[in-house]
Amino acid sequence: GSGNAHTICRCTACGTAIWSHYARLGTLSAGVRAGTLDDPGSVTPTVVIFTDFAMPWVVHPEGIPRFPEYYDMATVLP
Repeated sequence: GSGNAHTICRCTACGTAIWSHYARLGTLSAGVRAGTLDDPGSVTPTVVIFTDFAMPWVVHPEGIPRFPEYYDMATVLP
């Protein structure tokens, strides 16, 4: 994506990526992967990114901003 450095935190048992720390986000520095939650359907995405790379069968949720690659957080998130 951006090419900026980030730290990926993985499960020590299976190696699944659980969350990442993004230094450029400052205090909002962790991104949790919803698919690793017990109930991933309980969260709603804020945005959908990298849609240019999605498989043709992926259906993006209605009403959620989507971007071909990345986006400017300062103009999208409150």
